[in-house]
Order: sequence, then structure tokens, then C-alpha cells
Amino acid sequence: MRSQTRLLDTDKKILAENLGRICEELNPDKPLAAAMALIEKSQPNLRQKRKRYIRLPGEDSSPDGEKFAYGSTGVTFANLAETASQMRSTSNDETIRDRDRDHTFRTLFRGTSFSPVYKPDSVKGRSTKDILDEYAERICDKVAKETRILELWDILKNSPVSVRTFVEPPKTSPQYSDASIVPKTITKWLFDEEIESARFSSSPYSGHKGTAPFRGDVFIKIGTISTEMAVKVLNFSDEVRAVFSGEKEGEDFSDDARKWLDGIDYLSATNWEETIVNQVNEVALVIYKSAAGKPSLAIKVLPSEVISRDRWLNEEKIIECLHPNNAHLDYLRFRFNGSEASLRWIPVGLMLPPDESERMLPLGKTERFLLGWTEDSVISELLLSDNENFENFEITDYSCGVFHRNTAGGALIGNSMDAEDAERIDRILIERARLLAEAGIGFYEAKFDEAREALLKISEG
Repeated sequence: MRSQTRLLDTDKKILAENLGRICEELNPDKPLAAAMALIEKSQPNLRQKRKRYIRLPGEDSSPDGEKFAYGSTGVTFANLAETASQMRSTSNDETIRDRDRDHTFRTLFRGTSFSPVYKPDSVKGRSTKDILDEYAERICDKVAKETRILELWDILKNSPVSVRTFVEPPKTSPQYSDASIVPKTITKWLFDEEIESARFSSSPYSGHKGTAPFRGDVFIKIGTISTEMAVKVLNFSDEVRAVFSGEKEGEDFSDDARKWLDGIDYLSATNWEETIVNQVNEVALVIYKSAAGKPSLAIKVLPSEVISRDRWLNEEKIIECLHPNNAHLDYLRFRFNGSEASLRWIPVGLMLPPDESERMLPLGKTERFLLGWTEDSVISELLLSDNENFENFEITDYSCGVFHRNTAGGALIGNSMDAEDAERIDRILIERARLLAEAGIGFYEAKFDEAREALLKISEG
């Protein structure tokens, strides 16, 4: 859009109206004040031309093509949206800032030629989309009314919280008493199965191993989706295989194995073989805080480097290994063939990490995670189209007749129709939102009480 000096007449009108909606999200009570603040921060020269670029909800529209009714320069619309995303996001968390920016530009592009939106081509398509939109609306409404998740999100804006995980429960007593302990019912779905204990921390997420950011998102993993991609493999000779035989971890390689790694000119090797493998990504249903501060339901496709084994040898393991002498590759992968009961693994070769251009998420998207609902063309295809690459494991036995048989959307609605209460995805999400909110607010209240005790010391002194 930035590269277009003159936009389509239809796009100009929609972009101006979408910027108006963005301003209304920034300040629902005073959208005009938000619009003027946006102009002051981004394009002060537009003070007298505000309506050309920002048309607020309720303001009269001008006909397409009317001269000087709307701005025509793509870079101006883009700069305004960029500034709006900065005004929207006050978080220090880069992931949250990226998500807010993504939301802002999705809102800006909605309905324009810059954003292909899912458009059902039949009555059936329209009705199934409407059903899923109402499904999301009803769940989010119950989460807002029946849980304290909004209160938790409000707290997290100004009170940094992260989560520290433990493989085994720590021996020392926790700070803030039991309020810092993440309930095991939450730990089970927040983290991997081997995590035995998790605790809230009053420090922001540092990125260190064993800690995780706490944003108050609620999710349930509903399945996986696989995507074929090409990787290059260098198969080991018998001699090289013997050098690596029995190794399990990259940092524990023997001196002979490391010497072989140091000496191989693998970038110029001629015996690389191209192999087609499946990248498998987990798919989750997530409730998160929208840019407007309200619960929003989305499908989230999680980034993953898991390669399925079905195209390779049975019971194969992939072990990452830093290569010490080459800056062009972040790591190599070793393919090991064996079984869980084996004491030794048989290495079969090296696998180059796929090029960034080939490193794909499902349905042709790039490595960054996907997040959206029926307004997103990619997520809509997953929800509403028969997709044999999607395998669901939480809602496998349910379907709804108005949907294609193998769709995530049909499985979700079928689950609400036929599942027992304990297995209903909507009930699970709402209960998780309740538990998460109560735990997070309890931790905040313990921190608050600790601060008040400090004030009492002043009075007593």
C-alpha cells in the first residue's frame, strides 16, 4: 500500500472509514478526540483535512470517486495506522505490540483490495460463517459476564507478571505464600506434561529458560495441521555413522564427532538429497484480549519446528546441534533412528534447516503464528473447508450437518450439540478463563497486601 501513489476510489473510502473505526477503538467515548490526537502524532499537516483520511462512524460518507473527498496516497494511510498501533499498545511485551499492530492493519485493510477476506459463495457458506461468528460472540459474552478475566487483564496492564516453571516442586517456600502457586489444573494446559509445578513471579518475562510470559490468554489445543516442505539431507556413510553412534545430545558429542563436524565443508557438499517431510503445527482455540479490551475468540496456529516421522524411518528422532565453525547456519539437525527402549541411537544423517522462504506454516503463510476467525481468509479455510491435513483430537467424534464433514468449524458446533458437559469446548474455555482469572487476581492481591504491610512498618516505626 505504501508503494501506491494513487489508491483505488473504492479503497480510499473504505480505508478512511476503517481508520475511523480504529479511532473509535482507541477512545470509544470520544472517537473524534482520538482522531485528532492521531493526526497530531502522525500527520499534523492534515488537521484541516481530517475527513479525507479518517471518517468516523456515523459521519456522512461521500460517493466513490468524488473529487478530494478522500485521500489517495497509500503511505499516508499506512503512517496513520502505524501511529494508531503505537497509541493502542502500551505494553513492553514485544509479542503484544506485534499483535496490536497486526490487529490495527487487519482493521485498516478489511474490505479493501489489500486484504482478501473470506467471502462465502453460497447460501450454505454464508450460513455456516454466521453460525461460527455467533458461536464466538456467545462464548466471549459468557466469559466477560461470568468470569473475572476483564479484571485480570486490567491488572496486567500495569502490574508485570510472569510464570516460572519447575520440573520438580522447589524445596523453598514460595514468596507471597500459596497465592504464587499456579493451580495444577491450570499448569496442565499452560505447559508441557513434564512440568510439575509453576509459580507466578512479580517480575516481567525475561526470556530466560524456565519462565513464560503471563498475558491471561485462555486456550485449548484442538488438533494439528501438517504442511509438506522440502529439506536437504546429508546421509552418513558407515564410517561417519560409527563416529556418532550412541550420541543423544549435541553438547555431549565425542571429540571425534566434533572433529568431523569442524572439518566437513557441508555447504559445498554435492551429495545432499532433497527430502519431502511434513511440518506439523498445533492448532488451538484461544480467548485473548482484543485491541478494544474485550474477550475475542480466535483460531491460533502455533509456530512449530516439529517434523513428522511418517515420511522417514520409523521411531526417528531429530536432535539439534550447534555447528561451531559456520555462521551461515544456526544449527544442523541429526536424524537418529531407534526406539524409546534402546540404549543407543543410530545416526543416519544431517538435515539442513529449511530456508526461511521454504519454512511455511499451513496454507501458505509464513513462519509467524496465525491468529484469526472467520474474517481471516486463511483461518476461514481451516474452519469451513474440508481439509484432510487437519487432524483434531479434542473434538474428533463430533460434526454438524450444515458443515463439510472434515472441518474444524463443523466439529466445534457438533461438539456443542452432542458432547457431554465435561467435554464441551465452550464450557472448558469458560471454566479455564474463570480459573486463570481467579489465580492471577489472587496473586495480585497477595502482592498488594505485601505492599500494605510495608506501609504499616512506616507507621509502626
